Amino acid sequence: MLGCMTPHLTVISTRIDDIPLLIGMLIQMGVPELYDREVKDHGHHEGLSGGWLLTVWLTFILSQGDHAKSHVQEWVARHREVLEKLIQQPIAERDFNDDRLGSVLKRLSHRERWEALETSLWRQQVSVYEVEDESSEWVGVWMDSTTASGFHTIEEVGLMQRGYSKDHRPDLAQVKLMTAVAQASGSLLASDVVAGNRADDPLYLPMSRRVRTMLSGKRLMFVGDSKMAALATRAEIAWYRDYYLTGLPNTGETQEQKAEWIAAAVKATSDTPEVVDYEFDRENKAKIKVDGRWRAVSWTERVQLIYSETLAVQQQKQLEKRLSTAEEKLRKLTPEAGRGKRCFLEEAQLREAEQGVIEQHDVVGLLRLTHRVEEREETHYVGRGRGGANRPTVTDPSRRYYVADVQRDNERLTRAKEHLGWRVQVTNAPVGVMSLSESVARYRQGWRGERHYHLLKDEPLGLSPLYVWKDDQIIGLTNLLTLGVRVLTVIEAQLQRELKARREVIRGLYAGLPKQATEHPTALAILKAIARMEITLNCVSMEGNVSKHLTPLPSLLETILSCLRLPTALYTSLADNWVLIT
Repeated sequence: MLGCMTPHLTVISTRIDDIPLLIGMLIQMGVPELYDREVKDHGHHEGLSGGWLLTVWLTFILSQGDHAKSHVQEWVARHREVLEKLIQQPIAERDFNDDRLGSVLKRLSHRERWEALETSLWRQQVSVYEVEDESSEWVGVWMDSTTASGFHTIEEVGLMQRGYSKDHRPDLAQVKLMTAVAQASGSLLASDVVAGNRADDPLYLPMSRRVRTMLSGKRLMFVGDSKMAALATRAEIAWYRDYYLTGLPNTGETQEQKAEWIAAAVKATSDTPEVVDYEFDRENKAKIKVDGRWRAVSWTERVQLIYSETLAVQQQKQLEKRLSTAEEKLRKLTPEAGRGKRCFLEEAQLREAEQGVIEQHDVVGLLRLTHRVEEREETHYVGRGRGGANRPTVTDPSRRYYVADVQRDNERLTRAKEHLGWRVQVTNAPVGVMSLSESVARYRQGWRGERHYHLLKDEPLGLSPLYVWKDDQIIGLTNLLTLGVRVLTVIEAQLQRELKARREVIRGLYAGLPKQATEHPTALAILKAIARMEITLNCVSMEGNVSKHLTPLPSLLETILSCLRLPTALYTSLADNWVLIT
């Protein structure tokens, strides 16, 4: 009887999910090529080039939602064959060790190389994705800053410092990131990492100069919140014949003049209820330093007062809360006399304490206080020691001042409420370039810049907390993750643009809602939807033969790839027919 042997069968399954898509996008954006050209590897570098190291590492971060260096090498080992086929480069075991990745971060921290890379990435994006300027005359640029924290030991000289935290973590050390975003496309133009205790105001001019170099030949419209409103910043922008649009802070001269401006606005718009905004021109003068020489610059500025009913309601609630708190504290200033209770023996002391409460809660002039004085006579023995029937006594008169009543000044309060809901912004753009209503709309587009911070801090990038400790590594990692932001925004912009051109919507992106349609899909929703598809590459080995099989591509993925101008071969080429192992 002949024995029969069962063939030995081995099946290895690998989830590939969004890896081919991300690799394809990074290649399409020119990331490996531009890194190798602008940043360059060290002269003694061996193995996979820095550009390909960066490409694979960014793919890991975006796919796995993890920017820790220690997890990359094991992930690459599991996906080595797939990655090698996608990037058409051999990968050695040591390519993604901690030292190699740290070297990439160090080179990304070099300011001149990083700025050159950002400039090249923008020009590549304009070329490949046909990013259109919003106007033939000028380009809008939103500038702002954010912070990223970590559990770092603060050193006297270093990036990680305590400062005003935009993450509401004042207990942690932080760095600050200054950014510029093209308003039309929502694309990140440039970023700069500075110490976490730096003030925002001085960061705007260096960033505006960088953007002016990147977009040379174009007139720019710089837009930012009130931290961009320093006179020197506005003066330099005007000197270079660019435009600005910024809110004015409620401090200094603005705080003194704002009440008059609002009164004029209220009067001017009272007869026309349909008109709620108001503006006037004023002349500005300043001296700025240009190329080492002081220059006098003068320009006309439009002061715009914008009314928002939503803001008015919000401010009225805040005012009511401040008033109630101040009233309560003022009444508690002078409790009933007793042991351990504070007494005001002089009226000046009481008024000083009252003024402190009123200023603390910003209700100056809105409350009227009534004082009472309580006069008493206190009799006590002369000298020290026990009293007795024959011991002499002395009687001293005393006064105690207290708050008898706290009432609101309704007349002044009514006038104060009329001034709620107004904010002030300024621009040097003439009316022919940008009307008042267009100014309002453009300033409100600031959310485009703010959204990049959510992409940077939320999944999958998760900038905070930072898991590197040296300054060059902190700068390099932050710069690396801003490249990730660029990938996500390109995916969103390209997909949304293509859907609009096709007049189509996309369905199936959201878990549990297969029929929900959207024409504005987010990159995060796309990556999550692809992860739920569980696209798997199965490698089957039997008797020396290997067969690779890929799970069928869902139509949703094919649509996404088509809109992103990526071939389905990124996935299908990973599987082939029977191959004989020799």
